[in-house]
Amino acid sequence: MTMDLKPNWGNFVILIIAGCWAFLVTFSPYMMEPGTIQFDDDMSGVGNQDRYEIIDNAELNPVVRRVYRSGVVMCHQMESRSFKLNGNQSPYCERCTAIFWGFALGALIVTFKRIELSAWWVVAGLIPMGIDGVTQLVGLRESNMALRILTGVPAGMITTMALGVIVFEIQDSIRYARLVKRARDRSIDPQILWMEEEGIEMSDERKRLYGIEQGKYQGKENQRGKARSSSDDISSSTAGKPADGAEGDRNANGRKK
Repeated sequence: MTMDLKPNWGNFVILIIAGCWAFLVTFSPYMMEPGTIQFDDDMSGVGNQDRYEIIDNAELNPVVRRVYRSGVVMCHQMESRSFKLNGNQSPYCERCTAIFWGFALGALIVTFKRIELSAWWVVAGLIPMGIDGVTQLVGLRESNMALRILTGVPAGMITTMALGVIVFEIQDSIRYARLVKRARDRSIDPQILWMEEEGIEMSDERKRLYGIEQGKYQGKENQRGKARSSSDDISSSTAGKPADGAEGDRNANGRKK
């Protein structure tokens, strides 16, 4: 997969947001004293008030506090399924943290590379995490850190890659609307102008399909160009030349003299 050094600015914004969030989630435990945040597994569950109390009573800067508080409403924050960094429990579990880094990686790809996302990509990205999570939830098996990371990262990647495809489609719609206007001004088929700007070589079949239209539009441009050229020639040839009536009057005056 080759990368284009010119970034797509719409997806670049998504990359900045996803990257900053993944960084905060991962490194928040290092922005406090060791042993400041630790949750018990019996406090697990979305919205548990005991975790709010621990977070609010801890000495945290406002940014880190908000990151941990967001984890209360978005993650179970079980101690046994969370990273231990700098002697503190991370604000999100291992799977959620992996998903966030997947967000950043997926955004990085679509920032520098336009992709076509098929249904198989979505299946490959989401189904493994679904199987791992559901089988653990119903008690059939217990997952581990490696599986949570290996299934979480692709799920996050496919999410922002799908979002990036939507950004591409929106940008294409805006760009094509502008192309139609420019093509109308030049009397060129918009599809031909689009392919020229994209550097896409037309196949023989496409040339055959568009050949008549293209010839017609080019014919109009040539006719307009010839008309402008003829008008310019006439103007230049008549510039500085006296009118026929004036010439005749001068000749008559000369004979009288």
